[in-house]
Amino acid sequence: MLIAILIISVILFAFFNILPVIKGHQVVAGFFLLVAILSGLAIVGKDNYHFGTKVQTTSQTTPLVSSGDKKINVLLYQPLGNGQEKVYLYKTDDKQKAPKPIKTDHLKTQVKWTNGSSKMVVKEERYVSSSNLSRTLLGNIKPKDNLKQRTYTFYINKNWSVLSVAQAKQLAKALKSPQVQAQLKAKIQQQAQKAVMEAMMKKPNMSATERAEVTQAAVAQAQKTAIQSLLQNKTK
Repeated sequence: MLIAILIISVILFAFFNILPVIKGHQVVAGFFLLVAILSGLAIVGKDNYHFGTKVQTTSQTTPLVSSGDKKINVLLYQPLGNGQEKVYLYKTDDKQKAPKPIKTDHLKTQVKWTNGSSKMVVKEERYVSSSNLSRTLLGNIKPKDNLKQRTYTFYINKNWSVLSVAQAKQLAKALKSPQVQAQLKAKIQQQAQKAVMEAMMKKPNMSATERAEVTQAAVAQAQKTAIQSLLQNKTK
């Protein structure tokens, strides 16, 4: 609507400025010139500085599955530039063939460790009209980008690993060796058994269900530790 007001104001300014149709026509012309200037400033302000808007926040939570092999729980990332920025690659379904990269515009990412299930929370902050008047006057003027910031927060189970794509390829290559597989399996079993025994010593009357849960967590943690140790040895 403001674009229409701008066009009409310019036309009326030219009309009253050129043609002395009424007494005081220059004053009327000056008024329409002022309206045209203010309309133009408002349009530029909306397009470049989000004039007449407010920030609206939305959030979406999505469960995650391993970005790589189903046997190894891992979140992958691809480092950018000097490595401080990372593009995370995630899967939300085991049927998903390839991990999906996060969107990189107006990006902020963070990884938080949790005892619960791994999940991804995406929070988007967007500029929207601040009032009905703003929506009426400026609603049809689209800013260059109404997205202020998109934040990806990955809540990753402590038994998962967070690896770069290069590390994942290095791990896959190493695991092709039967000798490495055997060593890794033995180390995982040893560490898992030790963890289960320590847990049972703290709680001797542990039920079968609790024992199964402890064993599963111990195996997952031992697998993570063994993978980290393997990757560290490969980089030496």
